[in-house]
Amino acid sequence: MVYGFAARVCKIDKKSLKLPANYGEWIKKFAYPEKKAAIRTLNGKVFEVKVFNLAGDYFLYNGWLDLVTSLKLPDNSWVVFQYEEALTFFHLFHFYQDISLAPSNYFYYKAGHVKNRADSTYVNRLFVHHSLLNTCPSYPDVVRGAGNRKWFVRMDVLDHELCITTGWSRIKKEMSITDDHLLVFEMVDFNTIELSVFSSSEEEVGANAWLVSEDGFDHQGRCRSNLGRGCR
Repeated sequence: MVYGFAARVCKIDKKSLKLPANYGEWIKKFAYPEKKAAIRTLNGKVFEVKVFNLAGDYFLYNGWLDLVTSLKLPDNSWVVFQYEEALTFFHLFHFYQDISLAPSNYFYYKAGHVKNRADSTYVNRLFVHHSLLNTCPSYPDVVRGAGNRKWFVRMDVLDHELCITTGWSRIKKEMSITDDHLLVFEMVDFNTIELSVFSSSEEEVGANAWLVSEDGFDHQGRCRSNLGRGCR
């Protein structure tokens, strides 16, 4: 079983990170780490961090600063935690506020970026360089989402940036994407991209985000994310 939540790491979160308000409940229901947690980053490094409870709120503390320093996370970076129950550790995906610095095997969409348009989203240049070998894939590309959904999309060069154009509006409509969602794209092969959707409202305090399970639903019964699987 895979669960996950997203958080934004601000300047005040460098020494410790406040976990979602329901974390204590998730410890009981889904065996989340209660005292210590292992966090594995995209480059394979593993960090041991302390989980502690302060007046009912849970935080990541000892070891968190080492992780932030090692990854050189700037202020306002997005991080996504995927918890693998069988392996008892978190996978950490980090996506910088400056999309051009995102990990090269992934790119992401968050509403409000200056390079995104209503009917298209631009693709991280490092992803284009490392994963697409500085080419524009021929039509069609397939974006795979929740519940065995798939969309045929076109990639075009707009203002010297590679963008997903045809099919992007349909994805946003059918997945009910709002400003509170973080979309993560992972390359499967040259013409196939896996889409995961995470909910993370900036109106919530700290990392107070939604837990999402592999069935694609948050634990208040609403369809929130696929984490590589499916909202049905």
